Amino acid sequence: MIICSECAQPLITGAPRCEQCGAAVDGLHLAENDAASRVDVEVRAIEGERLRREAASKKRREQEARRLARQEAVRLEVEAQQRAEEQDQAGKVEAREGPVVNRAGDGPVLTKTESSHSLGSPTLPVDKVKARRKLQARGVSKEKARQSEEARLRVEAEERQRAEAEAARIREEKRIRIESEARHLAEGEAARAREEKRIREENEARQRADAEAARVREEERIRIENEARQRAEAEAARVREEKRIREENEARQLAEAEAARVREEERIRIENEARQRAEEEAARVREEKRIREKNEARKRAEEEAARVREEERIRAEAAERQRAEAERRHAEAEAARLREEDQRIVTAQTLYPTIPLETSNRQIAEADRSGEKVEGITSALNRNDVDTPLSNSGNGRDISINFSLFDELAPVPRARTFTVRIIIAVVAVFLLAGLIVGVSKFRSSERTVESKPISDPPTPAAPPGMIYIPRGKFEMGSDRDEYERPAHLESVEPFFIDVDEVTCEAYSQFVKANNYKRPPGWNGSTYPPGSARKPVTGVTWYDASAYAKWAGKRLPTEREWEYAARGEKGYRYPWGNEWKAGQANAEKAATGLSDVGSFQGVSPFGLRDMSGNAWEWTSTTIQAYPGGSIDESQLPKEPREEVKVLRGGCYLSSAVEATSTYRFPWAAKGKYSFDQAGFRCARDIK
Repeated sequence: MIICSECAQPLITGAPRCEQCGAAVDGLHLAENDAASRVDVEVRAIEGERLRREAASKKRREQEARRLARQEAVRLEVEAQQRAEEQDQAGKVEAREGPVVNRAGDGPVLTKTESSHSLGSPTLPVDKVKARRKLQARGVSKEKARQSEEARLRVEAEERQRAEAEAARIREEKRIRIESEARHLAEGEAARAREEKRIREENEARQRADAEAARVREEERIRIENEARQRAEAEAARVREEKRIREENEARQLAEAEAARVREEERIRIENEARQRAEEEAARVREEKRIREKNEARKRAEEEAARVREEERIRAEAAERQRAEAERRHAEAEAARLREEDQRIVTAQTLYPTIPLETSNRQIAEADRSGEKVEGITSALNRNDVDTPLSNSGNGRDISINFSLFDELAPVPRARTFTVRIIIAVVAVFLLAGLIVGVSKFRSSERTVESKPISDPPTPAAPPGMIYIPRGKFEMGSDRDEYERPAHLESVEPFFIDVDEVTCEAYSQFVKANNYKRPPGWNGSTYPPGSARKPVTGVTWYDASAYAKWAGKRLPTEREWEYAARGEKGYRYPWGNEWKAGQANAEKAATGLSDVGSFQGVSPFGLRDMSGNAWEWTSTTIQAYPGGSIDESQLPKEPREEVKVLRGGCYLSSAVEATSTYRFPWAAKGKYSFDQAGFRCARDIK
């Protein structure tokens, strides 16, 4: 048994510490305890052997005492039998020879009185003597038997006394021996304890001396080791310092070389970036110049068309004014001529009242041709006191007379011919103006940039919650971001698209109907409280596609989504080209998702939340635009067909990301975060 040196309690074999006092059990302590345990075992073995020997000796003595007691009893019995036989023999002899004086002291002794009485008595008969002798012999036998019995009892008592005395002696000896042995044992134990104590003290002194020597040796060893370690550390420090200096020199050289390389790479990179920026700037400038030239050309064409239209309009107006002026002058001249003719007729009627009207006209005409009475007529026309009938010029009568003065051969009166001519001229002017306007519109339509919607059939009725997007062409992308470059022309066929993002309430119906997996944070098919009108998020591309298929719809393509967000004019944001606070849930407008349609910004087609709130899945796999490139290392580490495009930004996005052109590539599924990913659906025109 191993004993703890601190609390003297038994230790568990193999335990590093004492369970009672927690003292550590070191190797020396274990060795001491082991030696003490071996000594204790040897002492117990010696004591056990001694006790066994004593028990065996005691048993032998008891057996010997019992044997001696039996032998003594047998001897006493044999002696009693021998005395009984001797008494029998003596009785027989006495019976045969008479009373015999007891010489040996055995048997009854006759007194002198009895002897004298027996001798002095008269002689008895022989039979009486024989009977008396028989009685005496019988009494002697009884006496002998009694004496034998008494002797036997006395022997037994003596034997018993001797046995008891022997037993008492044995007990006393045993007690004395036990006491002696106990005393000897106590003395031996004390001596052993004193010896053990001395040995232990000697061992402890030796152990202390050994421990002290070991401590001294250990201190010396530690000192030597410390000195050696200090020397080694100093040497190592020197080596490390030399190595550090060397490494610092090498690192400095490497750093200088690396810095030179970095500076060179930086210079090359800066040059490349500058060249790239210059190229991009040149490309941008060229593109801007191209767009500007295109716009300027379009503007010039429009201005030229407008100028041509204006010139044609001015020319038409000038020609019209000229024609109107000519007509006016002609009408004035005709009116003057008619007035003159009327005055002439009046004068002729005044001068020739008896001449019929037709004759007067013919005569006046002949007079005009011959020059007769011209002076008189002229003087009559020039007199101020002649009243002209022009006040009734609207009755037609004077006009018919006036035309008849100069044209007798005309089958139609001149007033009616003039009216017809004016009507024809007006009709011709209107026809010419219509022709000019038609030509100008035709030329303007040829010069218009093809960014306007192509004429569609009658607009079909949109399903509930969706908007009809007509066919059209637009400029997709921009030159602001790597993924958005370059801007290019795209065309879109008509389609339907959801006005709002798919809400938690709508998505829960899909989850219940199909026992579909729920988004994170949902309790079964129940969305978090207060989220019914918020866009559903935490869905993968496959989740969104499954919902769209269940609803009889599909995800919009990236091209459809951007056209629906930008409209025909290609706005940067759904509402225009400048960011406006309060138009979308982005740029720190809110701390989380908001109900759909809560913000004012809508696209030109009337779609809400196309900027911010939640990212929206499209069906398009990420790829560079025609003529552009993307950095493959920045994409998620998934197969290319598993990387889809998110659009529109979310409530955490900045104004740079919440544009109508920003593209965000993301894994369609996997161990990624989809906390801000939502979607809206589209549908084909049937």
